[in-house]
Amino acid sequence: MKMMQEENIQPLEHRIERTIRVDIISCLFFMLGMFICAYLLHHFIL
Repeated sequence: MKMMQEENIQPLEHRIERTIRVDIISCLFFMLGMFICAYLLHHFIL
């Protein structure tokens, strides 16, 4: 209940926090994809 009240009081801050979290997750997935591509290229070339 307390978290619901805080979310109602500060919706903008919560939305910004959620956006930052999504950016971090997408950045991690991007880095993971880059590592996989680099590994596959390295594996097939060498």
